[in-house]
Amino acid sequence: MLRSGGPAGPAGSSAAVYVLGVLAATRAAGLVLLAQALAVGIASLAAGSPDVRGVLTAGILGTLLRTLAAWGQEAAAARLALGVKERLREAALVRVLDDGGRSSAAGSGQGGRRSCSPGDWTVSTRTTRSTCPH
Repeated sequence: MLRSGGPAGPAGSSAAVYVLGVLAATRAAGLVLLAQALAVGIASLAAGSPDVRGVLTAGILGTLLRTLAAWGQEAAAARLALGVKERLREAALVRVLDDGGRSSAAGSGQGGRRSCSPGDWTVSTRTTRSTCPH
């Protein structure tokens, strides 16, 4: 039997989902920092004493948080997708090794019908669609 998991880890693992949640919260915190920097900048301009250092610090920190969190989300999502793809490939390989891929198991697209050989196909002269009588 093939081992489950693979280099990308188990697909749909709770750790990967947890990491995506933490990164989403980090990205939201970065947005809050950007909004705060904007609000402080506008308020300090209205008061007549602009706080440039505070505004730039909060704005740069917010931008960095959002950028790093977005990168982390993309990387974690790609790794999670790789795990799902590995599980699907493993299931397909096990099916082919078990019965040569001949059974019309659920999800095979056959719907219990026998597959058409190349000689069974007919092409309509009215449309460009090919049909199988089975």
